[in-house]
Amino acid sequence: MSDMDGRRCAQVDGETDGQNDSLRLDTIILTGSAGAYQLIEKIVSSLPASLPASVFVLIHMGISGYPYLDRLLQSKSRLSVKPAADGEKIEKGTIYTALPDQHLMLGRSHMHLRRGPRENGFRPAIDPLLRSAAVHFGTRAAGFVLSGLLDDGAAGLRALSSTGGMCFVQDPADALYPDLPLSALRAVPEATIISADDIPSVMETIAGGQVAAPRPTTDEIALELMIAGMHGNTIENAEHLGRLAPFNCPECDGVLWELADGPIRRWRCHTGHAFSEKTLSRAQEYYLERTLMSTLRAHRGRIRAIESALEHSTPGYENRSDLQQKLSSYREDASKIEIMLTRADTEPAILPG
Repeated sequence: MSDMDGRRCAQVDGETDGQNDSLRLDTIILTGSAGAYQLIEKIVSSLPASLPASVFVLIHMGISGYPYLDRLLQSKSRLSVKPAADGEKIEKGTIYTALPDQHLMLGRSHMHLRRGPRENGFRPAIDPLLRSAAVHFGTRAAGFVLSGLLDDGAAGLRALSSTGGMCFVQDPADALYPDLPLSALRAVPEATIISADDIPSVMETIAGGQVAAPRPTTDEIALELMIAGMHGNTIENAEHLGRLAPFNCPECDGVLWELADGPIRRWRCHTGHAFSEKTLSRAQEYYLERTLMSTLRAHRGRIRAIESALEHSTPGYENRSDLQQKLSSYREDASKIEIMLTRADTEPAILPG
């Protein structure tokens, strides 16, 4: 059996070393981005009504994206499907869906919805949900990272793995968009690779299974969870998490700190915005484009104002020569900005979620 085959088969039998009779896996998290909805719809349609676990579904969405995700999935599922609600008690045999523009996080027995800072350009983001499962559930939780772009979820899955939670990643070979699964595997090499068709049966197998006691949560993971909920967003805590970076947050222009997280390069500002290497690059591209567009708009407005002044000035106007020189300079600068905005090697910018 190859190493890859071994990774595909690991953890699926529901057995764990050092099992604790009083602890059972009762929390399953399905996450993804582009290409994940159709798969999640297929997964929930295959789950039995007697599943002894709660299921949380988070798909990247914009402010108005998937507002009726619970209704869409309820039409396919034998389990009860509900939108997550702040403070609501978590019930087994229920699927909870994340809401637009709010982070979904888990407490010991209930849910939290917070309009905290975007992570990796998204709200809701995958990392805070998986991180909350790491802090409050550990071995009692299983996280699945499915099809998607970029790498939100990689750090969260790494946090869940650190406290003993089960980690599954859709096989990149059958993912519609393999970026997210590949990023998750780089962050958690020990994660189980699973084909899309096998996910429902694996969920049935692990749900309710006995698990070992969770490993301790690091202060850093707990602190990042607090920040996602708008608690502890301070310069002192950012300094505790990492070292000062030589560039600013694309979202708020605040200072960034680089976090040490194994194979992952990540950054946070003291207001709480978080970025991976990929999402920081995309965000910088996006806000640089906005800045250039604003600069081009200002140049064109100045050009038009000078043209108007020249049009209405008398031939002997003493500042006419000066205005003509400025007009030529502004036109030249505007032309350069247009070239910068349209060059072929510029990375496509994405609008934050």
